[in-house]
Amino acid sequence: MNKIIEISICTQQDYNQILEELHEFWDRRDTRHLHHPFLIHEFGNTAFLIRDGSRVVAYLFGFLSQTQQVGYVHTVAVRASG
Repeated sequence: MNKIIEISICTQQDYNQILEELHEFWDRRDTRHLHHPFLIHEFGNTAFLIRDGSRVVAYLFGFLSQTQQVGYVHTVAVRASG
């Protein structure tokens, strides 16, 4: 049976989980500097994630240009354990 994948907006709770488990996404590399809180607080409508139950398995933090009709991806990651 195929799982239904749902993409949702990243909440503060999701963001906290991502920070606590960065090693699961980035193979123990220190990438905390790529995970600015403003990406959730100011650009929250372009911070997306995929969950498996309550666990975040992938995320994308991006933002839209204020002057052009362009979007940018700041960081994207998938949990190594799937």
